Amino acid sequence: MVIAVAYVYADVLFLLNFCVDFAVMRMTGGLLKRGAKTYRIALGAAFASFTYCVFFTMGITGAALTVLSLVGMLAGLFTGFAPVRFRTFAVLAVCAFLLTFALGGVCFAVYFAFLAPAGIPAWLLAAAAGLVYAAERLIRRRIERTVMNKAAYADVTVGLMGKEASFTALVDTGHRCLEPISRWPVIAAEYGAVKALFPQKTAAFFDEERRYEEADLERAAQAFRDGELDSRMRIIPFRALGSKNGVLVGFRPDYYIINGHKAREAVVGIYSGILSADGEYRALLNPALMKDNGVLR
Repeated sequence: MVIAVAYVYADVLFLLNFCVDFAVMRMTGGLLKRGAKTYRIALGAAFASFTYCVFFTMGITGAALTVLSLVGMLAGLFTGFAPVRFRTFAVLAVCAFLLTFALGGVCFAVYFAFLAPAGIPAWLLAAAAGLVYAAERLIRRRIERTVMNKAAYADVTVGLMGKEASFTALVDTGHRCLEPISRWPVIAAEYGAVKALFPQKTAAFFDEERRYEEADLERAAQAFRDGELDSRMRIIPFRALGSKNGVLVGFRPDYYIINGHKAREAVVGIYSGILSADGEYRALLNPALMKDNGVLR
């Protein structure tokens, strides 16, 4: 009868756990965008790995070892990311535990499928860590893209003489255009997005002109006068990359609403073309109008 004896070397056990804990903590910080210095994460991983080795050499196994290992991981997270609020720390802990289980699950799945009972080689741990890292990158990019899209678009309503026009606008960080007299930020909108606001005589001018940016300003002023909007007309100089200087014919609305916040200090510039080929937005917002998805003015 041959009895197989497995030897576990403390230095190898510590090193393997340290590598896994370090990878998990680093990915947790990256996924949740919690900045932490590398040396602090290393200290946290070393502490978590050391506690695991102590519990293991004490002969603790099974569920008790798992629970105590999680406690060691919590202490390691605190070392790496403190000071943080309790709620933030709880989110860090949940994310770290999920990544730990995912990494361990990949290791054991490959082990039992292909390698048992030969043992778990170092390359398997490295491959598992690589897979978890790749998954973390993909998830983080998806989250960042979703958050960015939510922050980049705004629901806008413009009111003029008892009428309203609603459309989606893109918050364009390169759009810093201001109305030169009032210095109010400009909402550059497609004509089709605000056409319903204009009286028939004013709308006729825009319907006849192909490029309002090159239109006869005298004719534009007459069109606004005919529609009893002469006091609302504004001329807005602009310069676009790769094109010559021009002007936008615009108007001062009674009010505008951005994401439910109502204000009045803005000017709407009317653009003759199409801003988004796929129709995702029909106007460009000056970032000065936005603050935490609300309105500055």
